[in-house]
Amino acid sequence: MGWTSGESRAGRGATEVFPGVNNLKMETQLSRDTRSNDEATGKLVTDLLDIIYPLNNEAAIVEEYRKKGYWRGEVIHHDKSGQLLNVIVTSSAIKNDDNLVTGLLMVSRDITTQKQMEQELRQLNYDLEEQVRLKTSELVAFYERFTNERKIAEIQLQQSRDELRQLASHLQNVREEEQTRIAREIHDQLGQEMTGLKMDVAWLKKAAAPEQEAFHKKLNEMSALLDISIQSVRKIASNLRPSILDDFGLEAALQWQSNEFEKRFSIPVKLETNGNEPGIPPDTATGLFRLFQESLTNVARHANASQVNASLDINGDKIMMKIADNGKGFDISQTRTKSLGLLGMKERTLMLKGKLDITSKPGEGTLVTITVPYEKQDIHYAAAPGSQ
Repeated sequence: MGWTSGESRAGRGATEVFPGVNNLKMETQLSRDTRSNDEATGKLVTDLLDIIYPLNNEAAIVEEYRKKGYWRGEVIHHDKSGQLLNVIVTSSAIKNDDNLVTGLLMVSRDITTQKQMEQELRQLNYDLEEQVRLKTSELVAFYERFTNERKIAEIQLQQSRDELRQLASHLQNVREEEQTRIAREIHDQLGQEMTGLKMDVAWLKKAAAPEQEAFHKKLNEMSALLDISIQSVRKIASNLRPSILDDFGLEAALQWQSNEFEKRFSIPVKLETNGNEPGIPPDTATGLFRLFQESLTNVARHANASQVNASLDINGDKIMMKIADNGKGFDISQTRTKSLGLLGMKERTLMLKGKLDITSKPGEGTLVTITVPYEKQDIHYAAAPGSQ
């Protein structure tokens, strides 16, 4: 807002608007003015104060006097010492019987302190906003730095997990390869040697005289012991790495494992499949077979079940295997982070890029669901024994 200053605005200007007003006197003094009552009373306002009006309101002030007979607004005064005072002025025209303006009644209120407080408040508000802006900038910078560092830490942690999982997968593959080698050596080398011993015992039985009963008895005992040993060798080799998995495929291996489990623990296992699908990658077949073994082992150790139902479903680009028992079940929340067996199954499933889901409640049995991706390979197995 522009301002204009000069005595004419208070004295001559008033008489120009109201011709009858030529003796505007000071009847009261401002609270901030330094003059005494005697100094101020009876003096022209223009003799006492240099009034500064809003420049762009001058015409409006005059028009308001003409229409309403009064005006109210903010002006600036100079007091005796020259100090600027912010003043709210209410000015009313005094008219005679002929409706002519003979004087003005002016009431002024000093708002200098209020203005100063408002200015200080604005400055404080500005300072506060500036501090908030600076603190906000610092917080944003800290948050961005913290977020970046956290992302880097998360990436590094994920990389470490991936590397550990790759290492575990490599060790698992090495272990499977070593077990396969040992199983074949046991089956082929030791098995052949024990078979040779059995043949030697049979030759001795034929060469011995019939009247040597004690000798024949000992040979029969040796032959029976060799039969047991040969079966033990085959069992050890199968436990290390069942040759049926490599020769006939996953479905035949699962059926064999189900039969072995039923023989050993007298718990029936019903296995359902949708056909022996060729082309399952060896690592996937081995992983699923080991997960099936671990699930049956958990049933034997913990479930107290009388029936196991299992299924193998190969559909499109995924393989789903389920193992369910009617045992006592358990509270998953109490064992999820404590069971090394379940943790091992989870890690093996992750190595296959699959998902392991275990559902169980006390008294309601347990269901293990394993889903892994399936990318068919050009692998063909021989027909499983008894499949035709």
